[in-house]
Amino acid sequence: MATLDLTDDSETFNADEWIGKNHVFSAAQLPLCVLDAHRKAIKLGPEDRSTFIPDHTLPASTFIAIWFPVRSCSILQVKGNEWFTPDPPTHALELLTLHVIPPSQTLDALLEQSGQAWLNGTLSIRDPHFHHGKEHFPLNALRLWRELSQMAEAQAEWKGCLSWLSATAMDGIDEHIKASMDSVDYTDTYFPACVRNSHWVAFHVNFKERSLEYGNSLTGTIYGRAPHAKLPRKWKASADTGEEVPEPPKHAKAERIT
Repeated sequence: MATLDLTDDSETFNADEWIGKNHVFSAAQLPLCVLDAHRKAIKLGPEDRSTFIPDHTLPASTFIAIWFPVRSCSILQVKGNEWFTPDPPTHALELLTLHVIPPSQTLDALLEQSGQAWLNGTLSIRDPHFHHGKEHFPLNALRLWRELSQMAEAQAEWKGCLSWLSATAMDGIDEHIKASMDSVDYTDTYFPACVRNSHWVAFHVNFKERSLEYGNSLTGTIYGRAPHAKLPRKWKASADTGEEVPEPPKHAKAERIT
């Protein structure tokens, strides 16, 4: 049996040799030049990214005010032939922002199928649930949909956490937190918050390390560097359910926002 050498990346991709030639898309078997060509076909270029995706350095108070398309919560059966089409794109990505974002599980399934669809000769993608799929978009619309969905999900979490902080923290603290987030000069901020309307705890936010800490006066313990994405959800869950705030492991390390 012949062995395919994947260490040689000097081969140049030739669409006439690969597209529409009944090849099977396999990341483990295809030459790197083919995998790279597929990656480029669904990648958002720098101009599109700057147009549609918010800068990750934006303050949270600015990020939560950005408009995103509505995300669909429907459960859709994904049939690739209903989404992928061999016809060239007819509409630019700008129109895509007027669509409802397909469900996350649908987008994940389509991204997984995109390699084979691309090898089969797919040139565009459509949403069969919007305008009967008459609008055909470039293949990188898949990537744009997925990233907008992730941004909208992150925004919903931020809104929930900030809303809880505003309702829970003592008078004037929410303005203090907002000023800290909006300022480029702050490296840290501290504030108290009331858990279940019965117990005050102190919070510390380290903007430089992007980490959170809180101190429990009942136990005299400081729980440090809890992951930024997990602790706010635990605070909000506690506020919603009335359950005690779960305490993170003392050895938990800070995680950078990527």
